[in-house]
Amino acid sequence: MHIGLKIRDLRKKKGFTQTYLSSMIGMDNSQLSKIEKGKLMPTVEQIMAISSIFGISADWLMEKDDANNISQKVRGNNNIITGQNANNNKDDIIFNLQQQLIDYKNIIKEKDQQINKLLEVISKLS
Repeated sequence: MHIGLKIRDLRKKKGFTQTYLSSMIGMDNSQLSKIEKGKLMPTVEQIMAISSIFGISADWLMEKDDANNISQKVRGNNNIITGQNANNNKDDIIFNLQQQLIDYKNIIKEKDQQINKLLEVISKLS
C-alpha cells in the first residue's frame, strides 16, 4: 500500500475531511488529494506533520504495509487497547516517539546548516 492510501485510510478512520487535514498540515486541499491518489509524493516536512498528527512514525508511513496494520495503528493511538496488547502498544508508541524525535533532530540539524550557509552569504554581501 502506497503512502497516499495510508494517509487516506488514517484520515478517514479519524473522521477528518481532506480540507481539515490539509489545513492542519499547511498544504492545499488539491495537493492532499493528489498525494492520496498516489499522483504526488509528500515532502519530508509534510510527512513529519502527518506522522505527528496521527501519532505514527515517518518510517511506518513511508514503508509498504497492509490495511490491517493501519487499523491496528489507529486503534492503538486511540487507546482502544486491552490486556497484554497495552504493554506492546505502549512500547510501540514509545519507539515511534523516539523515532520521530530522531527525525525532528535531523531536520533541525539540516535547517541549522542551511541557516548558517545563508548567514555566510549575507555576511559576504554586507
